[in-house]
Amino acid sequence: MQYCRERKQWLSPELIPANWQIKHGSKIFSLKATPFGHVGVFCEQAQNWDWIDRLPISLTGLRALNLFAHTGGTTMVIAQRGASVVHVDAAKPAVQWARKNAEHSGLADTPIRWIVDDTLKFLGREIKRGNRYDMIVADPPAFGHGPRGTGWKFNRDIGRLFEMSKLVLVNKPVAILFTCHSAGFDARDMSCLAQTYLNIDGEGRSESGTLDLISHSQRKLNCGHYFRWHCEP
Repeated sequence: MQYCRERKQWLSPELIPANWQIKHGSKIFSLKATPFGHVGVFCEQAQNWDWIDRLPISLTGLRALNLFAHTGGTTMVIAQRGASVVHVDAAKPAVQWARKNAEHSGLADTPIRWIVDDTLKFLGREIKRGNRYDMIVADPPAFGHGPRGTGWKFNRDIGRLFEMSKLVLVNKPVAILFTCHSAGFDARDMSCLAQTYLNIDGEGRSESGTLDLISHSQRKLNCGHYFRWHCEP
């Protein structure tokens, strides 16, 4: 499968199935080739799912917030660990896709709230309502379009995202995960923002690095950066 960005179309579309499924652990993803070049999963996120799955702390009964949540891979692994999850994405088709993935993965009855909304507007309302979360995950794009004409620009809005995230976290959160895919912004920048806004220095274990896809021939494709933190068990 190959997508031509210049022509904005898939090459040899007759060879692409209408839909298919893949698995990562017990998570099942329904995939299809979309007109904008995506298939419904960003495979570099698998290392973040594995990190959540290996967290040495219990998530049972806790509240987690997943922002820019796309088709639900992170939401599913958090729910499988026993937390209730609020899944937020501005694209209604992505949220519907995520719900189907959760159903296919046997998670239809888990406590997941599916929210179609602009992330910053949603955070603003949560702050006013006094809702707080034990865990927060965010995978902001470089650019995004939200409902009712709202939009996201990484370089303009990332500081505000971190600032508002602090206000919806409990005083002693258990885990934090932020990723980025914007040119000129790397893992050190993410770590600096986290230490500046989230006040977690010295209170747990943090790590940052690149989100890479590695081929069978060991060629590496950088797909972004991450900052991860969790409290001590």
